[in-house]
Amino acid sequence: MHNEIKLCFFAHAGSSARSYSSFKKFLDPSIKPVPIEIAGRGSRLNEPRFTDAVKCAGDVFIQNKEIFEEGNYAFFGHSLGAIISYETIKIIKKCGLPSPMHAFFSSRPAPQSDMEFAITGASNLSDEEFIRTFSVYGGLPASLTENKEMLDMLLPILRDDVLMADNYHPKFDKPEIDTDITVCYGRGDRIYAGEDINQWRKCTTGKFETLAFNGDHFYFNIPVNKEQLCDYINRTLLGL
Repeated sequence: MHNEIKLCFFAHAGSSARSYSSFKKFLDPSIKPVPIEIAGRGSRLNEPRFTDAVKCAGDVFIQNKEIFEEGNYAFFGHSLGAIISYETIKIIKKCGLPSPMHAFFSSRPAPQSDMEFAITGASNLSDEEFIRTFSVYGGLPASLTENKEMLDMLLPILRDDVLMADNYHPKFDKPEIDTDITVCYGRGDRIYAGEDINQWRKCTTGKFETLAFNGDHFYFNIPVNKEQLCDYINRTLLGL
């Protein structure tokens, strides 16, 4: 019987970390999903939002320090959540606390990449253009765009999250973390070019792997992909 491992989920732009609850049924019973909620959404909806990823990571560290002090945990960060989780690891390391046993960064180019996303600058668009842009790339399902009340609540959050991504331009000349990482992505992702993910190798002194799926930016919404992803996470964290 393995000791419990906490798998901390960092959500994509405009989403709550609790939206990843469907992963639980595919994870080993010894792996406990832990939603890392950032200010301004989910259970922290009424708190001021961040537009700076480093400051957001600092808040994540403060809010969840007990988890990091205990150790025996891992990170899964999707898209915007990947850079917030990466910046959180940097803070954890600087504070001398146990680093995650593994980090799974999903659908996001490396921090130092200078490539532009298909949604770069979208925070400046009109509501109509903004909605159209995100709908094209799968970020806003039709069921949501047709719900004005939900859309009115979500748009300010999504705009600030896009601005956070636009504002993120870290520079470094050597690896800043020592965590083993796996970068997961969909081969058909239209938001960014998948070949850029290999630059993540330069971010860590730990092991580096990539894991590709047939699918788009939200490749894990395909049931078989989610099951295979969770199987990979199980084997990686449990050493199987």
